[in-house]
Amino acid sequence: MTSPARHPQSNYKFIKNKFIMNNCETFLQYFFGIKLNSRDLGKTKQYFTALSLKEKGFSSKEIANILGISKSTVAKWFWTSTIPFEARLYKTFQKLGKPEESYKWLSLNTTRGGLLTGPWIQVPETIDSINEIMVVLNQIHPIENYLELAKLFNIEDTELPILKYNCFYYLLGMLLGDGAMCKGNSRRFTTRRITLSMTKAHKTNKRICQYIEMSSNLIGLRMKRTKDDSPNKKSKHYFYRWQGQCSQLVEWISSICFKLKKDEVKTYTPVKADWLLQSPRELQISFLQGVADSDGYIDIGTKQAGLISKSSIELIEKILKDLNVSYCRKYLDHGLLAVTMVNFKDAYLLPLFNPHIQSYRYALLEKMNNAKRPDGKLSEKLSIEITTNLINGASSIDIVKLLLNKYNIFVGAGSIQKRMRTLRKNETI
Repeated sequence: MTSPARHPQSNYKFIKNKFIMNNCETFLQYFFGIKLNSRDLGKTKQYFTALSLKEKGFSSKEIANILGISKSTVAKWFWTSTIPFEARLYKTFQKLGKPEESYKWLSLNTTRGGLLTGPWIQVPETIDSINEIMVVLNQIHPIENYLELAKLFNIEDTELPILKYNCFYYLLGMLLGDGAMCKGNSRRFTTRRITLSMTKAHKTNKRICQYIEMSSNLIGLRMKRTKDDSPNKKSKHYFYRWQGQCSQLVEWISSICFKLKKDEVKTYTPVKADWLLQSPRELQISFLQGVADSDGYIDIGTKQAGLISKSSIELIEKILKDLNVSYCRKYLDHGLLAVTMVNFKDAYLLPLFNPHIQSYRYALLEKMNNAKRPDGKLSEKLSIEITTNLINGASSIDIVKLLLNKYNIFVGAGSIQKRMRTLRKNETI
C-alpha cells in the first residue's frame, strides 16, 4: 500500500502539537498523586501519534521509522493491551470525566505491574469536616468477607449500616498507634499498605487484628494474616501479623487525613487531623478506641487508663476535652514519653476500649468497674493474708491483683503502700 503522506516528519510534528493543543496532558491534574517523567510523556505522545498515523494508512514499519522506535513496540500497541501508562489513564479519564471541584480520581486497586485498575472514587484534596469523609466512604463497596468477620464480634444487623463509618474511625486510631502505612514501590504514584503486628502474649490481640481486617474490608481493601513475626530484643513472644493490599487510598489517609508529607512518619510527626473534632461523638469514641486498643494500658495501681502517643498526644487530649472526659498528662521514660491518663470509671463508661473486641484491657477494666469496693476496713482474714504476702516480698500491685482476681475486691495501691510503710516502720519487712 502506498503511503498517503509525503513528509512524515513534518506530519509527526503537526500531530504532536495537536496532541498538546487538545490538552491531553492536563487531564493528569484530575487524578490523585500521579507524577510522570519526561520519558512517560514522550511515550504517550508517540503512542497517540502512532494511532493517528495508522488511521492515515501508514504501516507499522513506517510508523516505527517515523517515531524512531522498534516495530515490535508499535505492534504491541496496536494488537495487545500493552500501551503507555498515561495513554491508558487518558482512556480512563474519557470514561470518568472530570471529578467534582476540589476532588480527584483515586483507584482503590493497583497491579504489581503498576497499573491503576479501579474501582475509581472521588477523594477531596483537603478535609474540613466529616462531610468529606462521608462522601468518600459512601462511594466504596465493602468486600463481602466483612460479614463473616462481623459474626466473630456479635455485631447486630442493626449496627451494619453505620459499621463502615465506626470502623474507619477505629482504623484511623489504630494507624495512629501500632498500625503501619508502608509505602509501595511504584514510581508513577504512591501507594501504601496497612500492616499490623501485635504480640501473642495476649490471645485477644488476634481479635484486634481481625477487627482491623474487617475495617479494611469495609473500605474495599483486602487484608489477611501472614507469617507470624519472630520474638525480638524487646519481647520473648511471637507476634500476630496482618498485611493489607497496596492502595492509593492508604496514601490518601496518610497525606490528606493525617496531612503527613512523604518523608514524615506519625511516630515523630504530629498528625494534623483537627477535623476529627467536628465528627459525631460516637465516631470520636471509635477513633479513641483504635488508639487505646493499640497503645493504651491500664494502671491498676492508680485506677487509671492511659493513652500513649509519642507525637500526637495533643490531638487525643483535644478529643477527650470535646467529649467532656477529664484527663491528666504524665510522662514516662525519663520525661520522653507523654501519656494521657483517664479515671478508670470514665474510661469504662465511654468506653475507651472497643467492647466488640473484648480485649484483655477491656476485660480488666470491666472487672475493676464491677468489683466490690470495701467501705471500711478489710476483714481480719484478708488483712492477715495481705500482711503475710507483703512480708514475703509481694509488691503493692501484686496485692491489688490478688484481691481483684481472688476476691473480686478492688482497692487502690495507695492503701496497700500505706500498710507497707507501717510494716517497715515496725521493721516487720
